[in-house]
Formats: sequence, structure tokens, C-alpha cells
Amino acid sequence: MTWIDALPQAATALALIFLPGMAVLSTWRIRPLVLVSSSAATSVLLFTASAIGAQYADATWNIWWVLGFTAAFAILGLGVSALTKGSWKHWTDASEWQQIGSYAFGIATAAFFFLTPMLNGLISPKAFSQTYDNGLHLNAAHMVAVGQGASPFEFGLVGGGAFYPAGWHEWAGLTAQLTSGDAVVAVQVCSVVLSLIVWPCSLVWLFETVFPATRFGRMALGALSLAWAPLTFG
Repeated sequence: MTWIDALPQAATALALIFLPGMAVLSTWRIRPLVLVSSSAATSVLLFTASAIGAQYADATWNIWWVLGFTAAFAILGLGVSALTKGSWKHWTDASEWQQIGSYAFGIATAAFFFLTPMLNGLISPKAFSQTYDNGLHLNAAHMVAVGQGASPFEFGLVGGGAFYPAGWHEWAGLTAQLTSGDAVVAVQVCSVVLSLIVWPCSLVWLFETVFPATRFGRMALGALSLAWAPLTFG
């Protein structure tokens, strides 16, 4: 299997990690810069909340649980927005979108140059990390993929104890559910998406808040963030 063959899995992983969070945050009048930076974390919260809901309903966790929780929180956001005074001015502020454009250009450019070295390091979609604890993580992702449980309270079946943070395994497992069913391939493509896109996007609001951001600084964020731990771990 080549990386070209794994493009559908990569596209699925990208959609799963961003779209649920974006759908919810946009209804809460979150400004676009914060939405870009927080969507992935919000999607992971939706994964875990819905997986716990499925556990207590004694049901199999799948995309419908995620869509249901996403719709529920989006409707709640619309209701709160309708009942409170607020502004959507950030959504029509041209400078806000120019800032996002600078970040997007920097992240896309850095990803272009880092992509080949990363794929070479990962070897192939069918390869897997040789780190000592990867047996736990692959088994947990496979457990989610085959519908045997996705809640952080269910990973004792694969050695995770009474509670184990489940966001990564839920994302990779759901990607496998919706595509090839192969947890190894899903973990590999999620690693690429996480390192090249999710990680730098998640730093946008931190960078904007902490540093005196300039157009050059925003464009440099992609390269600076991709030189960090996600490209070396595993």
C-alpha cells in the first residue's frame, strides 16, 4: 500500500478532526482565529463525550454518535446566541481573514517541505511505530475500529487501566471505521495529519495572544511548529 492509496483515509481523518468542532464553535459566535485553533480540541471532546454516552447506553460507538452530539451542542449554541447579545463582527472583519490567510500560507508551505521527510520516516501506511507502548495504542485504536468500545473507561480490555485518555484512539479508530477498517493505516495517516496540520493550527491562537504577531511571524509559525516534537516522537 502506498501513501497515494492512503489519501482517502487521510482526507477522512482531516474531516473528522476539524469539522465537528468547527460546526459547534461557529454557532457559539467564536471568532474565526479561535475557531481555527480550537476546532480539533473541540472535536476530540465531542468524540469522548459521545463515546461515554454510547458506553452508558450499551451501544456501539460510531459516526452517528459523533454527529448526534455535534448537532446537540450546535443547537445549544444557536439557542444561547439567540438569547444573548453578541456580535458577529469578527466574521466580517477583513483583517481577521487576512491573519488566517497568513497562518494558512505558512502552515501549508511548511507542510509541503516537511511532508516527504515525514513520509520517508514513517516508511509506509502499513508500517507501525516500534516504541515500547505502541502495542497498547494500536490495540486500542483497533478496539474502536471494530466497535468493541471507545470510552476512556473501557480501555482496561487492552491494558489501559480503569481510565485512559481516549481522544487519539477514538479519532484513529473512527477513521478506520469509515475507511479501510485497518487501524495501522489509520494511525499512520492520523500521525501525518496531526503533525503537519492539527499541531500548527492548534498553536495559532496561542501565538496570536502571546507574541506581537506580524505577517512574517504568522507565516513563520508553520515552520517553527513543525520543527518540534510531533515530527520526532515514535
